[in-house]
Amino acid sequence: ATLVRHARDITAQYRQVGEHFNFQSDKHAWRYLRDGLVIESLPQPALNGHFQFYNAACVVDAVQCLQSRLPVDVEAIRAGLRQVRLPGRFQTLSLRPHIILDVAHNPHAAKGLAENLRAHPVAGKTVAVCAMLADKDVAGVMQLLAPVVDVWCMASIHAPRGAQAGYQADQLATVADHADVSVFDDVKTAFRQACLGVGENDRIIVFGSFYTVADVMHELPKTFG
Repeated sequence: ATLVRHARDITAQYRQVGEHFNFQSDKHAWRYLRDGLVIESLPQPALNGHFQFYNAACVVDAVQCLQSRLPVDVEAIRAGLRQVRLPGRFQTLSLRPHIILDVAHNPHAAKGLAENLRAHPVAGKTVAVCAMLADKDVAGVMQLLAPVVDVWCMASIHAPRGAQAGYQADQLATVADHADVSVFDDVKTAFRQACLGVGENDRIIVFGSFYTVADVMHELPKTFG
């Protein structure tokens, strides 16, 4: 309601999936539908997660709204869907072990991350390197991810609003009994320890904040270089 009201206040064109436009998907492709316009045979978005269809449909709708000023043909739209990359959103850095970066830091994003992890199972264990900000719903995020994580490496964030590792471990304990959790003073140390404890059939998921993902991206050349 707040978003709709603000859009009207600034006289922006407000459009919502399911109300002003929609999409239909199957295993191999999807179509965009709007006011009698149908764009068929769109490729699945290159990003993981069913929710990416909603994002893609919003992008295609925005393109259609701007066609008179910025024409984009259908083949360019298809190419964009195939080639799209978004660092820090279920971003794979390594396959053996499987290392994934995701800036998920609220329950909505955590739900999508958990769904992606379930959709891409591994033979071994899943190790989480987690560091969050103290003003986020830490327990809510961990409640959604606890069922798909076997080992937790909690790290402190040394930045304004950063949560301490011990606090995050305490929040995990409120939603997951007997979790396998270790605490570390910083993200880089937690990540290095996680790497030492996994085999080629395991995976590491790094999440919790932009700070967390950035620290690991800086650490990667040292760990695997």
